[in-house]
This record gives sequence, structure tokens and C-alpha cells, in this order.
Amino acid sequence: MIKNLLIIDDDPHSVELTEHVVRDYQFAEKIKVLANGREGLSYFNLLATEPNVPAPELVILDLYMPIMNGWEFLDAFSIRYRDRFPQTCFCLLSASKSPEDKLKSLSYSCVIYLINKPIAARHLGFLEKFLQSRSQLFLNTGEKWE
Repeated sequence: MIKNLLIIDDDPHSVELTEHVVRDYQFAEKIKVLANGREGLSYFNLLATEPNVPAPELVILDLYMPIMNGWEFLDAFSIRYRDRFPQTCFCLLSASKSPEDKLKSLSYSCVIYLINKPIAARHLGFLEKFLQSRSQLFLNTGEKWE
């Protein structure tokens, strides 16, 4: 179980389903939900200025949202916050089955998985194993893992 999960998605039905699956699978202790990439950047800005607020281990990020989509968010996060939050990984969600999305997702080192909506327990099983392995890697290198 991870401590902190952030969901950035504008679709209330998708958020409700994701939260339901996460709770049923007992995947995360705390879940925070934001509606678009701009809110996500504001949240990471807060985290950067508040050292006592733990960063999420995983962000489940919808790719296609109004105001600021997932790609725009990832571009800005990579420039502004990637070095500050190296432990934060991203799982992308998309209703699109575009091969271009899969290819583009590979260009971000912080992205670990691209899921076609809806998310399911089997996806969380993969994410949990990956994050456990990654957490062990951080422990072995002496870097801080929250």
C-alpha cells in the first residue's frame, strides 16, 4: 500500500471509479483528487514550499482534460518539479487508444504506465509491484523515499 496517491482527472465518473478500485484494492492510504493540470501544478508548487507535506508516490493522470491537459502538465512538471520530486511516478489514463499516446508517454522518464480507461485492479497490481521495487531501489541508494 502506498501512502499518498494523487488523481488528476476532470471526469467525475472516472474519478469515482478510480477511487472505488483503489479503495477496494487497498492500494493507497490517502487519495487527493484534482480536476486539471493547472490544479496539479499548483499542488506541486505547494509541496515544493511546504517540506512537511509529503509528495505523492504516484499520480494517476488523465491525458485529455480542459484548461491544462495531461501532456501540458507533464511538460511543466518535468521542467519545474522533476528534480525536486524524483520519487513521484505517473500512470497515465486515456480513453484514446492512440499508438501516438503510447509512444509519446515513453518520452517521459517519470511515466511508468499508460492505461486505457477504465482502471482495474489488475493495473493496480502491476503498479504496486513496480512501486515496491522502486522504493527498494531508493532505499538501497540512500535517497529519501516518503
